[in-house]
Amino acid sequence: MNAETLNQTTQQAAHNGRPFFKGFQPILDAHRIDYHEGDVWLTVGGDAAPDSYLFFLSVRLLDIPKVLDAVLPILRSADIVYRIAKNELEASKIGNGYYGHHLDGKMIQIQPSSKEQALWLRPLLADATKGFTGMLLTDSVRLGDVLYVLHVSVPTALVTKKTLNHTFYRMFNPSGRLNQLPKKKFVGGRFLPVEGLRYSNKGNVYKAVDLRTSNWCVIKQGNAHAVDDIHGRDMRDRLLWQRHLMEMLQDDIPMPRIIRYAEYPAFNFLAMEYVEGATLEKNIENLLDGKQWKGIE
Repeated sequence: MNAETLNQTTQQAAHNGRPFFKGFQPILDAHRIDYHEGDVWLTVGGDAAPDSYLFFLSVRLLDIPKVLDAVLPILRSADIVYRIAKNELEASKIGNGYYGHHLDGKMIQIQPSSKEQALWLRPLLADATKGFTGMLLTDSVRLGDVLYVLHVSVPTALVTKKTLNHTFYRMFNPSGRLNQLPKKKFVGGRFLPVEGLRYSNKGNVYKAVDLRTSNWCVIKQGNAHAVDDIHGRDMRDRLLWQRHLMEMLQDDIPMPRIIRYAEYPAFNFLAMEYVEGATLEKNIENLLDGKQWKGIE
Protein backbone atom coordinates (compact mmCIF):
# COMPACT_ATOMS: atom_id res chain seq x y z
CA MET A 1 0.00 0.00 0.00
CA ASN A 2 1.72 3.23 -1.16
CA ALA A 3 1.18 6.73 0.21
CA GLU A 4 -1.35 7.67 -2.49
CA THR A 5 -3.44 4.59 -1.72
CA LEU A 6 -3.23 5.42 1.97
CA ASN A 7 -4.56 8.91 1.28
CA GLN A 8 -7.45 7.57 -0.81
CA THR A 9 -8.33 5.02 1.86
CA THR A 10 -8.33 7.72 4.53
CA GLN A 11 -10.60 9.97 2.45
CA GLN A 12 -13.03 7.11 1.92
CA ALA A 13 -13.01 6.33 5.64
CA ALA A 14 -13.71 9.98 6.45
CA HIS A 15 -16.60 9.93 3.99
CA ASN A 16 -18.02 6.93 5.84
CA GLY A 17 -17.85 8.86 9.11
CA ARG A 18 -15.19 6.77 10.86
CA PRO A 19 -11.40 7.21 11.33
CA PHE A 20 -9.49 4.49 9.47
CA PHE A 21 -6.05 5.34 10.84
CA LYS A 22 -5.60 5.77 14.58
CA GLY A 23 -4.05 8.94 15.95
CA PHE A 24 -1.48 8.92 18.74
CA GLN A 25 -2.79 12.08 20.45
CA PRO A 26 -4.90 10.09 22.99
CA ILE A 27 -1.76 8.34 24.22
CA LEU A 28 -0.01 11.65 24.94
CA ASP A 29 -3.21 12.95 26.53
CA ALA A 30 -3.40 9.89 28.77
CA HIS A 31 0.15 10.60 29.97
CA ARG A 32 -0.77 14.28 30.54
CA ILE A 33 1.83 15.51 28.09
CA ASP A 34 1.43 18.83 26.27
CA TYR A 35 2.34 18.79 22.60
CA HIS A 36 2.17 20.78 19.41
CA GLU A 37 0.31 19.12 16.54
CA GLY A 38 1.62 19.75 13.04
CA ASP A 39 0.73 18.26 9.68
CA VAL A 40 3.01 15.25 10.22
CA TRP A 41 4.38 15.29 13.76
CA LEU A 42 3.34 15.62 17.38
CA THR A 43 6.18 17.60 18.97
CA VAL A 44 6.93 17.85 22.68
CA GLY A 45 9.30 20.46 24.12
CA GLY A 46 10.93 23.59 22.76
CA ASP A 47 13.79 24.13 20.37
CA ALA A 48 16.41 21.38 20.25
CA ALA A 49 20.14 22.04 20.48
CA PRO A 50 21.68 22.54 17.01
CA ASP A 51 24.61 20.20 17.80
CA SER A 52 23.39 17.22 19.80
CA TYR A 53 22.41 13.56 19.69
CA LEU A 54 19.31 12.14 18.10
CA PHE A 55 17.78 8.84 19.17
CA PHE A 56 15.41 6.90 16.92
CA LEU A 57 12.98 4.17 17.92
CA SER A 58 12.43 2.06 14.81
CA VAL A 59 9.37 -0.04 15.60
CA ARG A 60 6.62 -1.77 13.68
CA LEU A 61 3.58 0.40 13.02
CA LEU A 62 1.23 -1.70 15.15
CA ASP A 63 3.66 -1.55 18.11
CA ILE A 64 3.90 2.26 18.29
CA PRO A 65 1.19 2.62 21.01
CA LYS A 66 2.89 0.00 23.22
CA VAL A 67 6.32 1.58 22.73
CA LEU A 68 4.95 5.03 23.57
CA ASP A 69 3.39 3.72 26.78
CA ALA A 70 6.79 2.25 27.67
CA VAL A 71 8.97 5.31 26.98
CA LEU A 72 6.73 8.32 27.68
CA PRO A 73 7.13 8.07 31.50
CA ILE A 74 10.92 8.23 30.98
CA LEU A 75 10.74 11.19 28.62
CA ARG A 76 8.21 12.99 30.81
CA SER A 77 10.62 12.87 33.76
CA ALA A 78 13.26 14.95 31.96
CA ASP A 79 13.42 18.06 29.80
CA ILE A 80 13.74 16.31 26.44
CA VAL A 81 12.59 17.38 23.00
CA TYR A 82 10.96 14.63 20.97
CA ARG A 83 8.44 14.07 18.21
CA ILE A 84 6.35 11.21 16.92
CA ALA A 85 4.31 10.68 13.78
CA LYS A 86 0.88 12.02 14.65
CA ASN A 87 -1.09 9.00 13.40
CA GLU A 88 -0.82 5.67 11.61
CA LEU A 89 -1.21 7.34 8.22
CA GLU A 90 1.77 9.66 8.69
CA ALA A 91 3.80 6.83 10.22
CA SER A 92 3.05 4.75 7.11
CA LYS A 93 4.11 7.63 4.85
CA ILE A 94 7.37 8.02 6.77
CA GLY A 95 8.01 4.28 6.52
CA ASN A 96 7.29 4.32 2.78
CA GLY A 97 9.79 7.10 2.05
CA TYR A 98 7.07 9.65 1.22
CA TYR A 99 8.99 12.40 3.06
CA GLY A 100 12.44 11.15 2.01
CA HIS A 101 14.31 7.92 2.64
CA HIS A 102 16.49 9.58 5.30
CA LEU A 103 13.42 9.25 7.56
CA ASP A 104 12.84 5.53 6.92
CA GLY A 105 11.95 3.84 10.20
CA LYS A 106 12.31 7.06 12.22
CA MET A 107 8.70 7.58 13.37
CA ILE A 108 9.83 8.35 16.94
CA GLN A 109 12.70 10.84 17.33
CA ILE A 110 14.19 11.91 20.66
CA GLN A 111 16.78 14.68 21.09
CA PRO A 112 18.53 14.96 24.47
CA SER A 113 19.82 18.40 25.48
CA SER A 114 23.39 17.26 26.16
CA LYS A 115 25.85 14.39 25.92
CA GLU A 116 25.35 13.69 29.62
CA GLN A 117 21.60 13.41 29.20
CA ALA A 118 22.07 11.18 26.15
CA LEU A 119 24.27 8.79 28.12
CA TRP A 120 21.72 8.77 30.96
CA LEU A 121 18.86 8.15 28.56
CA ARG A 122 20.42 5.37 26.50
CA PRO A 123 20.08 2.42 28.95
CA LEU A 124 16.61 3.52 30.03
CA LEU A 125 15.30 3.55 26.45
CA ALA A 126 17.09 0.31 25.58
CA ASP A 127 15.55 -1.49 28.56
CA ALA A 128 12.06 -0.02 28.01
CA THR A 129 11.99 -1.14 24.36
CA LYS A 130 13.61 -4.54 24.77
CA GLY A 131 11.79 -7.26 22.85
CA PHE A 132 10.24 -4.99 20.22
CA THR A 133 11.13 -5.31 16.52
CA GLY A 134 11.42 -2.82 13.67
CA MET A 135 13.19 -1.84 10.48
CA LEU A 136 16.97 -2.17 10.64
CA LEU A 137 18.53 1.30 10.21
CA THR A 138 21.88 1.04 8.45
CA ASP A 139 22.63 4.79 8.65
CA SER A 140 22.66 4.85 12.48
CA VAL A 141 24.35 3.09 15.38
CA ARG A 142 22.20 0.41 16.97
CA LEU A 143 22.05 0.60 20.77
CA GLY A 144 19.22 -1.83 21.50
CA ASP A 145 16.54 -3.96 19.87
CA VAL A 146 14.92 -0.90 18.24
CA LEU A 147 17.05 1.97 19.59
CA TYR A 148 19.47 3.88 17.31
CA VAL A 149 21.51 7.06 17.59
CA LEU A 150 23.05 9.70 15.32
CA HIS A 151 24.90 12.96 15.89
CA VAL A 152 22.66 15.61 14.35
CA SER A 153 25.52 17.90 13.31
CA VAL A 154 25.98 15.31 10.52
CA PRO A 155 23.02 15.57 8.07
CA THR A 156 21.15 12.26 8.16
CA ALA A 157 20.82 12.09 4.38
CA LEU A 158 24.61 12.41 3.96
CA VAL A 159 25.77 9.93 6.59
CA THR A 160 28.01 7.17 5.31
CA LYS A 161 30.68 5.02 6.92
CA LYS A 162 33.31 7.52 5.80
CA THR A 163 31.56 10.60 7.25
CA LEU A 164 30.82 9.19 10.69
CA ASN A 165 32.20 10.84 13.81
CA HIS A 166 34.11 7.85 15.17
CA THR A 167 34.66 9.41 18.61
CA PHE A 168 30.91 9.78 18.91
CA TYR A 169 30.31 6.21 17.79
CA ARG A 170 32.84 4.74 20.22
CA MET A 171 31.09 6.59 23.04
CA PHE A 172 27.83 4.76 22.36
CA ASN A 173 29.10 1.62 20.67
CA PRO A 174 32.61 0.33 21.53
CA SER A 175 32.92 -1.40 18.15
CA GLY A 176 32.33 1.90 16.34
CA ARG A 177 30.63 -0.02 13.55
CA LEU A 178 27.27 0.42 11.89
CA ASN A 179 24.75 -2.35 12.25
CA GLN A 180 24.40 -4.36 9.05
CA LEU A 181 22.20 -7.15 7.80
CA PRO A 182 23.79 -10.60 7.85
CA LYS A 183 26.00 -10.96 4.79
CA LYS A 184 26.31 -14.15 2.78
CA LYS A 185 29.03 -14.71 0.22
CA PHE A 186 26.68 -16.92 -1.76
CA VAL A 187 22.96 -16.17 -1.67
CA GLY A 188 20.77 -19.22 -1.77
CA GLY A 189 23.81 -21.43 -2.30
CA ARG A 190 24.10 -20.54 -6.01
CA PHE A 191 24.10 -16.74 -6.51
CA LEU A 192 27.27 -14.67 -6.13
CA PRO A 193 26.63 -10.88 -5.73
CA VAL A 194 29.22 -8.86 -7.64
CA GLU A 195 27.73 -5.35 -7.81
CA GLY A 196 25.31 -3.33 -5.69
CA LEU A 197 22.63 -1.73 -7.85
CA ARG A 198 20.69 -0.09 -4.98
CA TYR A 199 21.11 0.18 -1.23
CA SER A 200 18.10 0.84 0.98
CA ASN A 201 16.75 0.16 4.47
CA LYS A 202 13.94 -1.69 2.70
CA GLY A 203 16.35 -4.11 1.03
CA ASN A 204 19.30 -4.02 -1.35
CA VAL A 205 19.40 -4.97 -5.03
CA TYR A 206 22.43 -6.76 -6.46
CA LYS A 207 23.71 -7.83 -9.85
CA ALA A 208 24.92 -11.40 -9.38
CA VAL A 209 26.18 -14.48 -11.18
CA ASP A 210 24.06 -17.61 -11.20
CA LEU A 211 26.73 -20.23 -10.60
CA ARG A 212 24.49 -22.97 -11.91
CA THR A 213 24.15 -21.40 -15.36
CA SER A 214 26.99 -18.78 -15.36
CA ASN A 215 24.40 -16.17 -16.40
CA TRP A 216 23.89 -12.72 -14.92
CA CYS A 217 20.89 -12.26 -12.65
CA VAL A 218 19.39 -9.70 -10.26
CA ILE A 219 18.76 -10.36 -6.58
CA LYS A 220 16.14 -8.25 -4.78
CA GLN A 221 16.14 -8.31 -1.00
CA GLY A 222 13.10 -7.59 1.19
CA ASN A 223 14.09 -6.78 4.78
CA ALA A 224 12.11 -7.90 7.79
CA HIS A 225 9.89 -5.22 9.43
CA ALA A 226 10.61 -2.67 6.66
CA VAL A 227 7.73 -0.44 5.40
CA ASP A 228 5.17 -2.40 7.42
CA ASP A 229 1.49 -1.40 7.34
CA ILE A 230 -1.54 -1.46 9.64
CA HIS A 231 -2.22 -5.06 8.61
CA GLY A 232 1.19 -6.25 9.82
CA ARG A 233 2.63 -6.80 6.33
CA ASP A 234 6.18 -5.68 5.53
CA MET A 235 8.71 -5.66 2.69
CA ARG A 236 8.91 -9.45 2.68
CA ASP A 237 5.19 -9.61 1.82
CA ARG A 238 5.68 -7.07 -0.98
CA LEU A 239 8.46 -9.17 -2.45
CA LEU A 240 6.30 -12.27 -2.24
CA TRP A 241 3.49 -10.37 -4.02
CA GLN A 242 5.95 -9.27 -6.73
CA ARG A 243 6.91 -12.89 -7.27
CA HIS A 244 3.24 -13.84 -7.59
CA LEU A 245 2.51 -11.08 -10.12
CA MET A 246 5.59 -11.79 -12.23
CA GLU A 247 4.82 -15.51 -12.40
CA MET A 248 1.21 -14.72 -13.31
CA LEU A 249 2.05 -12.16 -16.04
CA GLN A 250 5.40 -13.27 -17.45
CA ASP A 251 3.81 -15.21 -20.33
CA ASP A 252 1.77 -12.16 -21.37
CA ILE A 253 4.08 -9.20 -20.67
CA PRO A 254 7.81 -8.98 -21.48
CA MET A 255 9.63 -9.10 -18.15
CA PRO A 256 12.52 -10.94 -16.47
CA ARG A 257 11.89 -14.57 -15.56
CA ILE A 258 11.89 -15.61 -11.93
CA ILE A 259 14.79 -17.93 -11.05
CA ARG A 260 14.28 -18.49 -7.35
CA TYR A 261 12.55 -17.13 -4.25
CA ALA A 262 13.79 -17.91 -0.72
CA GLU A 263 13.22 -16.80 2.86
CA TYR A 264 15.66 -16.11 5.70
CA PRO A 265 14.95 -14.73 9.21
CA ALA A 266 16.33 -11.25 8.43
CA PHE A 267 15.16 -10.96 4.82
CA ASN A 268 13.64 -12.70 1.80
CA PHE A 269 15.18 -12.60 -1.65
CA LEU A 270 13.93 -12.87 -5.20
CA ALA A 271 16.36 -13.86 -7.98
CA MET A 272 15.43 -13.03 -11.56
CA GLU A 273 16.99 -12.72 -15.00
CA TYR A 274 19.21 -9.72 -15.64
CA VAL A 275 17.93 -7.56 -18.53
CA GLU A 276 19.84 -4.59 -19.96
CA GLY A 277 17.95 -1.29 -20.05
CA ALA A 278 16.89 1.78 -18.08
CA THR A 279 15.67 0.96 -14.58
CA LEU A 280 12.32 2.05 -13.21
CA GLU A 281 14.25 3.80 -10.42
CA LYS A 282 16.18 5.87 -12.98
CA ASN A 283 12.99 6.83 -14.81
CA ILE A 284 11.39 7.84 -11.50
CA GLU A 285 14.48 9.87 -10.61
CA ASN A 286 14.18 11.74 -13.89
CA LEU A 287 10.47 12.31 -13.26
CA LEU A 288 11.02 13.66 -9.75
CA ASP A 289 13.87 15.92 -10.89
CA GLY A 290 15.04 16.47 -7.31
CA LYS A 291 11.54 16.76 -5.86
CA GLN A 292 9.73 14.49 -3.41
CA TRP A 293 6.62 12.58 -4.44
CA LYS A 294 4.34 15.10 -2.74
CA GLY A 295 5.84 17.85 -4.95
CA ILE A 296 4.72 16.17 -8.19
CA GLU A 297 1.50 17.46 -9.72
